[in-house]
Amino acid sequence: MVARVFQENREATIGNGAARIMAILRGQLSITQESTAVKTYIERDPRTALEVLTKHKYHVQRTLIQLIEGLIVEEVERGNLALRIEPSTLAYALTRLMEAFAYADVVAGRTASLEESTNVFASLLT
Repeated sequence: MVARVFQENREATIGNGAARIMAILRGQLSITQESTAVKTYIERDPRTALEVLTKHKYHVQRTLIQLIEGLIVEEVERGNLALRIEPSTLAYALTRLMEAFAYADVVAGRTASLEESTNVFASLLT
């Protein structure tokens, strides 16, 4: 499911470079935060849900890191993005930040806005 949603966001997003990546990540985060299925899963068993959604041994996080890294590499190869760190490191960091914002209510007892997340993504991408 994460790959399908990511691909749909990718196809629907125009632009290039950091702006494109931020828009795709924001779209992915928005869908995750609004998903009734995700909310229900977390409400029923928060500990297990967060483990499955955020641990590398499960496919969700692994897949998301790979998809984001592919997107970063694509933008670098097109000449639309210059990096100060390795694409794999940046993809990992962006994934962990997405998780932090997506599940902030459960993990930190706070509501995270899409605007906040976009500002944080921008600080890493620009």
